[in-house]
Amino acid sequence: MRQLADKYQYQYIATAHHADDQIETFFINLMRGSGLTGLSSIPAIRDNVIRPLLFADRKTIAEYCTQEKISYREDSSNETDHYLRNRIRHLVIPELYQSDVRAIGGIRNSIIHLNATNQLLEFFLDKHSLLSPDCSYEQYSIHLSDLPLGVVGYQWLFYTIRKFGFNMEQTKVILDSRDISGRMFYSVTHEALSDRGKLIIRRKKPIEIMALDVRISIPCEIIWNNKVIKIVLAEEQSIYKDSPRVLYINADHLTGRLMLRMIQPGDKFKPVGMGGKSKKIKDFLINQKVSLFDKESIVVLTHDDEIIAIPGYRKSENVKIRPDTLIVWAVMISNSDNKIKFGTK
Repeated sequence: MRQLADKYQYQYIATAHHADDQIETFFINLMRGSGLTGLSSIPAIRDNVIRPLLFADRKTIAEYCTQEKISYREDSSNETDHYLRNRIRHLVIPELYQSDVRAIGGIRNSIIHLNATNQLLEFFLDKHSLLSPDCSYEQYSIHLSDLPLGVVGYQWLFYTIRKFGFNMEQTKVILDSRDISGRMFYSVTHEALSDRGKLIIRRKKPIEIMALDVRISIPCEIIWNNKVIKIVLAEEQSIYKDSPRVLYINADHLTGRLMLRMIQPGDKFKPVGMGGKSKKIKDFLINQKVSLFDKESIVVLTHDDEIIAIPGYRKSENVKIRPDTLIVWAVMISNSDNKIKFGTK
């Protein structure tokens, strides 16, 4: 249907689902252990699919067609009890009606109430969302410590992350192991990382991250792994204040080979502010509470194999700005789909 709608540019797709279909779907989902959304049965509108006949049952529609002499088709499979839906239609629903003539109308009203309750829940979840957006690669984070213990916490988290394809079983594992960092969870479209009391969710990346190990000259601009790394001669100013976007480094003595590369096991550097002491980059990133997802995009700037900066984080003590510094480079980083104005020459 959707292919035809796209081909002929139809705005909506109308289906012939009616009230009896809703009741049958309700029982199917009830037996499968569905939650509130499943028990709400068939929605009247979902995306560009509309179901204008949900207000009427099959008998009413058939009588109207006979009265108005409207021809219609009956699928031959509707007569067999081979399918679960047909067994519910032929065996279960008639028995319910026999037991109490109010049964069918009551079930329809219950579906209406469930659907209304589900819409109300969606409204409040949207108003009080647990998701904190991160502009980096459609990434979101949830502070698991904000969730209460027990069934309320499970349900709140489930209704938040189900839109990303995660199920209730995964939700329970996530909350039960909220204090364990490094656990990964996967849906068809997304992946989630448990990290220091947070759950970080992002869309699965379409391709593997390519290795970066490139020699550069100044000025330069490298686009890699959804990041833009740009190094240029900085504008002259009285104070060069570092930020997560820009590091200012003393380039007076940087006349050797410059490289941008991914971090490697055993890498060390001398973070500015530590009195010239060396620190393993692995330990530095742990102290900075950098997640495994974010570590994928971290590179180092080296001069003759010495690490002089981690763009976006910290520069080395050996390249800090001094009163007599003459040449200053600005080492900048941003998201490739959200470039900033770098404000440099």
